Amino acid sequence: MSEEPRDPIIEAAAAIDAITARLNQDEITIPTLPSRYWIGWLKPGDGFVKPRDDATAPAQKKKEEEQGDGDDSDDSEHCGDNASETSSLHEDDYTDSMAVASGYDEQKFVRFFNEIHDDIVSKHHAPHPSAIPGLKHTIHLFDHQKRAVAAALYAKNSRFKGMILADPHGFGKTLCALSTIALSTAKSGSIKGPCLIVAPISCCRQWMAEIDNFFGQDQMPSICLLGEALNPTDLWKYKVVVTSYSNVAAEVTRVHKFIRGVDAYNQGKAAQPPKRPMLVLFSGMLEQEPREPMGEWLILDEAHAINNRESRTYHSISALRRQFDSCLMMTGTPLDNKWNDGYALLSMLHGHPITSFLLFQAAFIQSLSTGPDFPQGFHRQRYIQMLDACSLRRPQSTIQQEFPDIDRKRIVTFPLDPEDLRRSNDAYHMFKKARKPGSKLAGWKYLIQAQQYAYHPMLVELKFERDALARAMRRNEAMETFEEVNQEATDQFVKWKKRLEEDENWLSRRVRVITDVVDQHKDRYPDHSFLIVDESIYFLDIVAVALRNRFEPEPQLEYNGRLGPIDRHFVIKTAFEAKPPQVMLATRATVGQGLNLQCFNAIIQCGPWWKAAWELQARGRVYRPGQKKPVFVYEIRAEDCLIEQHKVKVRDKTDELTSELEDAITRGDTVNLTENDRRQLS
Repeated sequence: MSEEPRDPIIEAAAAIDAITARLNQDEITIPTLPSRYWIGWLKPGDGFVKPRDDATAPAQKKKEEEQGDGDDSDDSEHCGDNASETSSLHEDDYTDSMAVASGYDEQKFVRFFNEIHDDIVSKHHAPHPSAIPGLKHTIHLFDHQKRAVAAALYAKNSRFKGMILADPHGFGKTLCALSTIALSTAKSGSIKGPCLIVAPISCCRQWMAEIDNFFGQDQMPSICLLGEALNPTDLWKYKVVVTSYSNVAAEVTRVHKFIRGVDAYNQGKAAQPPKRPMLVLFSGMLEQEPREPMGEWLILDEAHAINNRESRTYHSISALRRQFDSCLMMTGTPLDNKWNDGYALLSMLHGHPITSFLLFQAAFIQSLSTGPDFPQGFHRQRYIQMLDACSLRRPQSTIQQEFPDIDRKRIVTFPLDPEDLRRSNDAYHMFKKARKPGSKLAGWKYLIQAQQYAYHPMLVELKFERDALARAMRRNEAMETFEEVNQEATDQFVKWKKRLEEDENWLSRRVRVITDVVDQHKDRYPDHSFLIVDESIYFLDIVAVALRNRFEPEPQLEYNGRLGPIDRHFVIKTAFEAKPPQVMLATRATVGQGLNLQCFNAIIQCGPWWKAAWELQARGRVYRPGQKKPVFVYEIRAEDCLIEQHKVKVRDKTDELTSELEDAITRGDTVNLTENDRRQLS
């Protein structure tokens, strides 16, 4: 009896459904390697592992005392990234016994951490790469870029099968990634399929342009895949495929929808079977030999986009990871918001025993049952060691000579209108009263209202603006524009916009300060251009009206979630072709992702933000090699405004720990090894 033919779509869907469970259940065999302790170049204490029941470091007591401030607990309820989607340690109710039941073995983890000293040392001393195949003769890598390529090639053959390239903005990580692909594929030939680059949708066209600039289509044939129909077999015509996080997630969503439709049909709940979805990356053909895995490298640009381990984006990329031999994650802010952001990145690597978030917490926290819920003492050193083993992060000083001068951030304070201040502070007090223990959503609407009154009172009229702002802040995504998909919202927005432009209704104290900053800066530096950034696309609409109503308005551009990929590419092209002064109004989420905007050099933040990483990402768009002018950063801040005081406190407290961890794994390319160590390593 002949075997019934298999449906590749159903097979692919079933494989995706099983990904999460398999990630949690996989037992990874750790190879036994000789342990050598190279301590000459490490900071004192880094990398030495003590058993769980040893005495904690003296610094722990000080940290615990600092945590004793009762008011600090309020800061955990902020509107940080993914607040509604990512559970905290205590919300998950993890306990030490649960960790043991899930396979946590302290001695096993100690043995693993004792073995990875060699990975740290060898990564920094991997041999420089040979000539880059296909690289245009006019393009040359800097020494720090050669070191990054060498580390990536070493990581490809290491236990981790990849690494986190965590250099700050401006190190030329794009060329490093493409050079790594060129060298890897030259060795493997055409046996495997294409390498895949996943980037924010705003950066995909830029990746294609960089491929053309550095290699050309004849040497590195590539395609940009943003939802277009394509026969999956055609992927093998290319060396590189560029796609977006949203496109990957959309394919997974279509697979799940198809599976639900098949189930409904089989159960008699649907009259017809569902139509097969249009799939490319997740088509069943990609799961069949000999094209498994699909390619050498999965490259994740702005990899902090997957940090929310509960998000559709994270689970989609996890499913995709299994189709590639190695994974290179590029992000200047690996710990984007919280210390445990590192879990999502580590889960893309192999060769370590951290196969679930529960085991991740157990490995780096003193006690899951009693807290505290962040690494302290030797657990902190253990976490640093883990990040150090699978990351490469160099200090900004490595390329400082390539950068222009940067003026320290200037805080511009101003008094709110008394009525706006009262309403904003009243809303903030309502938020404090409405909060409930263990919930990050209680009183949310009051927090948003407090911010709206502090910016412009007309924002409060837009209910969909509150919803959009809440989603954007929670998910760290571009702010959704509900007026484009909801007719009722569209009608409201049109009427609101019309009233806004009547009788100078666009005026508010904050708006006036922003226009004053532009005018005063332009008076002193008439050839400078301005990048005005905020979380709310609707507040930027107000600022745009205000700027147009000045005596000598500058040319204006907008860069936000209303624009599609092609329009965004056109806006950037227009900006570089324009003569200064000019103004770009950009939402924080869209401008914080992988753009090169050296045609602007004065950044205006319309208010304080929840995360210091967001500030670094926005600043990194203009403060980078190729910038010819000094860079200025202004932050507008209202006096006596409780919501803004709260945001600053949350930002600084969160940044303290994440910055300490990132600084601890930041090392120059010339490390402090003894001469004897160097001879033994050579």
